[in-house]
Amino acid sequence: MKNFRLVFFLFATVFMLNSTALMAQKNIKVMSFNIHHGTNTENLATLDKMAELIRSSGADIVGLQEVDSLCKRSGNVDQAKYLGEKSGLYYTFVKHFSYDGGSYGQALLSRFPIKSTHNERLPVYSSTSNSEVALLVSSISLPGNVNLNVAVAHLDYRNEASRVKQVDTLHQILKAYRGKLILMGDMNATPESDTMLQLTKEFELTQQPHQFTFPAKDPIKKIDYILVQKETGIKSKEAIVLEDQSSDHRAIMSVLTL
Repeated sequence: MKNFRLVFFLFATVFMLNSTALMAQKNIKVMSFNIHHGTNTENLATLDKMAELIRSSGADIVGLQEVDSLCKRSGNVDQAKYLGEKSGLYYTFVKHFSYDGGSYGQALLSRFPIKSTHNERLPVYSSTSNSEVALLVSSISLPGNVNLNVAVAHLDYRNEASRVKQVDTLHQILKAYRGKLILMGDMNATPESDTMLQLTKEFELTQQPHQFTFPAKDPIKKIDYILVQKETGIKSKEAIVLEDQSSDHRAIMSVLTL
């Protein structure tokens, strides 16, 4: 009888520890960061400071906008690779377009394996040259055989009408990605704008409207967001704006419960 009780006690202890670990794994830290091609508001190189910010934050998933890959202006550095290696995270990159001897685009860093990445395209409706930009969509494999889709966007900075049309296109694109979905990025739109009203028809904000992100020094408005698709069971547990001026935007981070 004593042996049975001992075995039962050990089994219960292991079960509780495993359950606790599993629950801990279901909380993930997600960051969105417009890195301004690795420079601050004075255009001074700050890529190492950005890497330290990402590493020290403990972020599990990081969406990056305004990323250079082998461009002359940023010293021919593959910035996604550099930040990924410095912070100990997997990385992937998609380009908006070729620029200055390399490519300009968006990136994703992840503590968990990145299974696939797609370079979806968003037309820039304010342009007369039929230009378009990337919508990065990656599939990430989380512990417990959970698949998570993550999209990174950078909407048109020129005018609201163009951004609203981009959101319509974005909604259509993301319908193809089933399951849990997180969307983040620089939307170039304030919370009360038509752009965000359209976006939040299918996505929920994880941060408060007063959590300003731009400019990095004494921010006065919110244009950077982390959102979760509605009715997928993803909830925001905590949301912060990081006190940092290594870019012209402040990085934001949300702790999400899956």
